[in-house]
Amino acid sequence: MVGLIIFTLYTGGMAGAVFNYGLYPRSLGMGKAFCSVSGDVESGYYNPAGLSALRVNDLRLAHHTLYGGGRLEYLGYSFPTKHFGSFGFTIINHVVEGFYSFDENLQQYSSFGFSENCIIVSYSYLLGQTLGLGINLKGLSSKLAQYADFGIGGDAGLVLFPKRQYTLGLMVHNAWPPRLTMNEQTDIFPSIIRFGGSIRFYDNRFLIAADGAQPIGYDLNPHLGIEFIAIPRALTLRAGVDGNEVSFGGGFRWAFGRLAFGLDYAMLMHHAFNYLPANTHKLGLNIQFGGFRVWLNAKPKVFSPSPFHRENVLWIYLHINAQRPVKRWQLLIRNDLGEVVRTFASWGEPPKRLTWGGLDDVGRSAPDGDYYYELLVVDERDDVLKYDDFLTTIKTIGPPGELEVIPEK
Repeated sequence: MVGLIIFTLYTGGMAGAVFNYGLYPRSLGMGKAFCSVSGDVESGYYNPAGLSALRVNDLRLAHHTLYGGGRLEYLGYSFPTKHFGSFGFTIINHVVEGFYSFDENLQQYSSFGFSENCIIVSYSYLLGQTLGLGINLKGLSSKLAQYADFGIGGDAGLVLFPKRQYTLGLMVHNAWPPRLTMNEQTDIFPSIIRFGGSIRFYDNRFLIAADGAQPIGYDLNPHLGIEFIAIPRALTLRAGVDGNEVSFGGGFRWAFGRLAFGLDYAMLMHHAFNYLPANTHKLGLNIQFGGFRVWLNAKPKVFSPSPFHRENVLWIYLHINAQRPVKRWQLLIRNDLGEVVRTFASWGEPPKRLTWGGLDDVGRSAPDGDYYYELLVVDERDDVLKYDDFLTTIKTIGPPGELEVIPEK
């Protein structure tokens, strides 16, 4: 019963509160300020228009503990296409168990639970480079004790400048509101107007986002979040706050060319209840693959530019999967100090393979050490794909010879 009281207080008695919980530790760690954060599978939940900036196939799984002993499971998948926009799918399972009922003589019946299951199908399309539009179609089933029903609804949203450093978003949750009837009582999900803005800076490593969520007939709920990529492609830190909770979190990431794995965590503390409810913990796994991206393979990983050594040339294989034809490309080779040693660049489609003999841009031999690359591709709409990673190690090996040792007499 305590769980039901906390559930009711937390949601304010609002129908469809499952659409305000948040789904994955990334957005939860940022205070659920996600209406304008584009290019993420969670956009299907916060604002489907954000899927218009999606570049890779994105699969996410998450487990949440909720106040009062409830739990929420999440599965999301989204993918972009070359000509037909982006698609997303969201599955939510929400369960609260361990409730008891009594008759007028205080005789206890068997325990019962509350459960919700939701499926959201999202679609988004980018008009030019300025405006992304998105819609959701969602179905929700709800069960409380012996009562159950199923409802269908829809959302609509837009995002301005989805691929720039500053982005604005507007979303109408339940533009087509679901209706659920149980025990002759009908709940109509209220429409929620969600708006927000975000900005990225410091080479896109720092993100600040702010949202306002206004349910019709309820109070405005503000959201503020920050995200900092502490170690590129390795460690991300997050913090956020909204009208109910303070949150902290982070994530680890491992990238391998076309495939990337991530593990994310968030902890939420309920300041609206003076931190009396126990902290809740969110854990998630994400896998990104395919889509539109660039990377390269280089062989050998250690080579000597000496003419006396068999492996004296580095073979560089470029992998370009752009959404549109390539306008220009650039490959920079840097030393371990970050200085550019060699530049390859041209207009039009890049070659499939390049060679590097260990010389810099003025024809001098590059010193021994580790070298890294930065590959940048710009398509005909000025959309930029970029990737950087370890390239090779130069280790100079001289010509073979013999050393004669003459013992002393």
